[in-house]
This record gives sequence, structure tokens and C-alpha cells, in this order.
Amino acid sequence: MDHISEHFRFEDCKTLIALCNPQISLYEIFRINSNLCSFANEIRSENAKISEHDNVVVLADKHTMPYLDGRSRSTKSRLPLDALIQASIYDINIRDFAPFGLRQLVKFSYRPSSLAEVAARQIDESMKRFVVESKLHLDKREPELILSAEHIVDNGMNKAIVDQRVLDDNHGRLPEWAIMIKLFNAFRKVTVVANPLNKTNLRLDDVMAFVDEQILVIPMMDKEARANLDAELYKKFRDEVMLVDIPAQLGQDQKGNCGLYTAILSTDKYVYVPVFGNDPENWKQGHSTMMDKMVIHMLEVNTRKTVIPVNIPRAVCERGISLRSLAWTLRGNAAEHIVQLARNTPAQLVL
Repeated sequence: MDHISEHFRFEDCKTLIALCNPQISLYEIFRINSNLCSFANEIRSENAKISEHDNVVVLADKHTMPYLDGRSRSTKSRLPLDALIQASIYDINIRDFAPFGLRQLVKFSYRPSSLAEVAARQIDESMKRFVVESKLHLDKREPELILSAEHIVDNGMNKAIVDQRVLDDNHGRLPEWAIMIKLFNAFRKVTVVANPLNKTNLRLDDVMAFVDEQILVIPMMDKEARANLDAELYKKFRDEVMLVDIPAQLGQDQKGNCGLYTAILSTDKYVYVPVFGNDPENWKQGHSTMMDKMVIHMLEVNTRKTVIPVNIPRAVCERGISLRSLAWTLRGNAAEHIVQLARNTPAQLVL
């Protein structure tokens, strides 16, 4: 059986990316979860190239763990045990509900309008349990503020763009000035914008991404929507943010974020870009490696970071799952703590 490496090597200069595989029982179709497990395995592997550049740890519950640690015959490779944490976290889009922030590591309340409140509460509580049981230090808790990370796009340093939906979701719960103070405390410079593709179901972090400190990439859109976005960003950031338009290949069926190259995962030194032209199911929808290569080149000339393409199968992108939604990025003491947790409890259930 192939394997990645026997031991996980944590390097201080790298960002930690934590991925989550939830319970198989949460999916109606086993095939979908199997594809997601294989995808998480691929991300951790050298073929996807992420683990060559940044540290990666995978969180999975006891039902999913066999697909990652090599016990299941349906997977051809396995991950090192000290890169795995067994934990019962109830959704795969861990970035949305995990603690995050630029100035502080903050746990917000997770109650997205797209989910029934009972489901959102269960997901939120599963993350809170993990934080408590793993003894992860948080700088702050903000239970009054409803905030999903899908509505935040930041440059990893000092700027964050917030979807207007955050103000809408908290209307009647908190005054706007209180919301903004909490956002400033967590993210430093903050501006609120309307999602330029708000006529779709796309998330804000699907339709824009910082690929460098001051470079924000967006999909090509109509002139009015682009002008409005540019004006809103200029009010707060002046010339500190430059927009770069890149092609998008959205199908008429508008399933998930397939063909949207802005659903990017960016770390301190690397930009992981979704590419779609290598998947046979994506070919049927007109996606091509030629378009992939053109976008990669455009990104390379607009960032000082190294651009890394990552193949995204249609079974993943059509569900609206992206590299960014899958990835909880951590730095500093929090990153080291999670790595030590994986090292010290490789075969134990931490929740």
C-alpha cells in the first residue's frame, strides 16, 4: 500500500492547514462522501502538492478515519497517523465555523441562513467541543455575533472584506456600530460590500480572493457590478487594493463553484488555485486544461507567491465545496498546538 510518509514534519515557517472529514452518516449518498475522502487524501498527498509547501493535518471521525489511515480497501494510499486527529466535527466546510481572525483568534456564532437552526447549532457545538477538549487557546469568544467565514475575504495580514449579509444576519441582534467594532477587533481594516454576484448562490469567498497583500482577484463581471465593487473598496482602502479580473467558466446549470478560479486558498507563501480541466465530468461541461493554464499564468504575474494548481473533481465543486471552505488555516501558537495534538494522540479519540 502506498503511503505519504511515516511521520509528519511540522515546520515553523509554514502555515498549518487543517482539513475536516465529517461522519459518513451525514451524507445521503455514500459515493459523495467517498469522493470527498479521496479528495482530502489527495490534498494531503504530494500529488496535490499542498503538503509539500504547507503543513497539513486532517480531522476525521472514527467512521471516516479508515478511509484516511489505510484500513479501508477502497483507498490505495494512507496518511501518516501523526497527521490525523480523530474528532467528531459535523461538517466538512470547517473554515466557515472554526475560530478565525487576523488580530485575534475568535470564535463567532455560526447560524447561516442556508441551514436549519438545529443543524447549524449542532455543527457549531461540535467545533466548540473540539476547542475545549483540545485546549486550544482563543483570544476571544463572540457568541452574540453571527458570522460565517464564507462572508469574509482577508489578505492574511491587515485587511478584510465583509459581505453585507453579515449586517443583514445580525439585524435586530446587534446595532451596526457594535458589529463593526467586533469586526475591527478581529480583522483590523474592514470594509463591507455587497456580493457582486449576489444574484447567484455563490459565497463571497468563492467570488474574490487576495493573492497578495494588495492584489484582489475577481471573476470577470458586468461593468456596473465591477464599478460598484471598485468604488466600495476605494472608500476604505484607497489605492491599497488593486482588482485583477480573471476568466470564469460558469455553466448554465450554475452548480456549485465549478469553473470559478477565484475560490482560492491563499497562505503566507503559496496560492492554491482550483483547476477543472483534468476531470472527465468537468470536460462534459466544457472545462479545459487550456483555460486552467491561462488562469495560472495570469495569477503568476500578479503575485509574489508561488501558484500551485489543485485538481478539483466535479463531485466536489458542484456541491459548492472549495479549497478555501475545506481549509482552516492557522499560524503561530495555535498551529503548533494542533500539530502537537496530532502527534500526541495519533490513535485516540479526542472528543
